[in-house]
Amino acid sequence: MSRILPGSALVGGIALDLKRKYSVATKTYISEGKDGYEVFSQCPVLVPEEGGAVIPTAVRNHFRKLEILHLL
Repeated sequence: MSRILPGSALVGGIALDLKRKYSVATKTYISEGKDGYEVFSQCPVLVPEEGGAVIPTAVRNHFRKLEILHLL
């Protein structure tokens, strides 16, 4: 948790509880501990790479949903 400044990261508008565990979505590269994120290499993988959406597709789908809901 040394990389997180208290109050700097929010989940649903609420600051992270540094004593709680969270699930995080990230690329395989990061989950394998690359770029200095060694902590992720110790975490279980909940959805294998081939089971998840391609990130650009997930982002595009998110914005399409916003358009449908007229929030964009």
